[in-house]
Amino acid sequence: MNNLGMIAFLQKHHAEARNWFQKSILLNREVGDAWMVALCLNNLGNATRGLRDYESAREHYADSLRAYREYNDRWAMAFLLEDIGVLAALSADVASALELIGAADALRESIRTPRADSLEKEISSYLDVAAAAMSEHERAALRARGRALVHCLPACAVR
Repeated sequence: MNNLGMIAFLQKHHAEARNWFQKSILLNREVGDAWMVALCLNNLGNATRGLRDYESAREHYADSLRAYREYNDRWAMAFLLEDIGVLAALSADVASALELIGAADALRESIRTPRADSLEKEISSYLDVAAAAMSEHERAALRARGRALVHCLPACAVR
């Protein structure tokens, strides 16, 4: 069901994707697959973000982050930080967007998992629009600040 949601999401059928992700969450909770629930919550956040329901997206991302942290899944957290960063950019919270992407950059470096070029272009398109009024120096400083935040991930928890 999650994969059907991903297909719908990639086709920008966000309402259909939301429905598949919700069904997948229910099924995975029923069978006790907490990691898959976390993944589906992240995806549900993306679908609701696509529907411009930013408050629901924030809630789903927060739930996903709590679960990923329990597993210390740094790979999944990198994607999640990027997704939250895009949400921040869409919400005109430019500083948070840049810090979150900086944190994702550092996390990816720590696990040696570079961002795919297509994802880099997608993220950059959101950041370029949101941060158009900022200098390159200001952008770099905020991203560096986010990179420093990664060091607190094992100790900090969203509760």
